[in-house]
Amino acid sequence: MLGLFLRVVVIFAAGLLLTACGTRPKSLPEATQIYEVRAALVTGNAGSPKKLMSAIQDRLDDAIAATVRPTPMPRAVMTVHVVGVQQVPTEDGLQTQTEISVMLSDVVSGHPVHVRSYLVLSLSVDRRAANWAAAEAIAARLRYEYRLNQPPIVKRLTHDPPAVDADSSVPADDRTTNAAGRRARL
Repeated sequence: MLGLFLRVVVIFAAGLLLTACGTRPKSLPEATQIYEVRAALVTGNAGSPKKLMSAIQDRLDDAIAATVRPTPMPRAVMTVHVVGVQQVPTEDGLQTQTEISVMLSDVVSGHPVHVRSYLVLSLSVDRRAANWAAAEAIAARLRYEYRLNQPPIVKRLTHDPPAVDADSSVPADDRTTNAAGRRARL
């Protein structure tokens, strides 16, 4: 009899728990305004590595150049401030924890329209690749958050390739003439 009573109490308590969880109103994440980012500026505190800031700047510039909006949107300038960088050795390599703050300013008025802070973690195999991995992780997070496109992996040529002679696959600029007046390959 006691076992039957305990089963009923447990089933009743589980039903109350499930009912309490199911009756809460679902909160939807607020829709954020999408801005057309026109430029980016990366700054940092005194201890921030310059190579890291330069790498973040390069990646953000490439993402901004690759992003084309089909409809006009409010224009903004992105300011990324590297607040702190901590590198901790792990069993697999090096973990970099970077705290950044991002501010979007309106192009016309210059007033801040969006301010947010992020904590970005990245892993690298060695110290030489730590700044590269951290810059890529930060740029990937900012591309996702601000709807920027991934730049192409292979950059397009900005100039014409060198001319190639019809009889050879060596560009004409890489050939010289020898003492007999014949062209020799370098």
